[in-house]
Amino acid sequence: MTDVTLWDEKSQTAVLISVNGELVVGPLSYSSAYHETVNIAATAFEIVPAVSGKNFIIDSMLLATSKTFGTATTAETLTIYEASPADLSTNLKTVAQIDFLKNDRLVATGLKLASSTAVSLVASATDANVSVTIAGFYVKANGN
Repeated sequence: MTDVTLWDEKSQTAVLISVNGELVVGPLSYSSAYHETVNIAATAFEIVPAVSGKNFIIDSMLLATSKTFGTATTAETLTIYEASPADLSTNLKTVAQIDFLKNDRLVATGLKLASSTAVSLVASATDANVSVTIAGFYVKANGN
């Protein structure tokens, strides 16, 4: 019997036909989490490293500021962007830009955002002490 796998590039979902003729549906790849604490203001921190010939699919993000981040009434800005691994400080494309208050949180799930090919995902904030976790997986460029 031949193993058969159907794959939907758009949803990144695979369907496998088992030896018993059952359809097994699941994600093509499972997420890995990448975490970094942005602890110096206006400094680029690489969160997800670039991989040659691959795009990173962002499934979810957990962003959390500390009790010392900004103030309770004045927002500070966190920017997550794509950058060349050779120059992390140059923003090639903004993925997200969020204003946060002290001790703030953002949980974003079910995103399925694709990065450009072979770029790092970088975070920079206007104040220090923000925790950035990005979960996702790499795929070959152009879904190949």
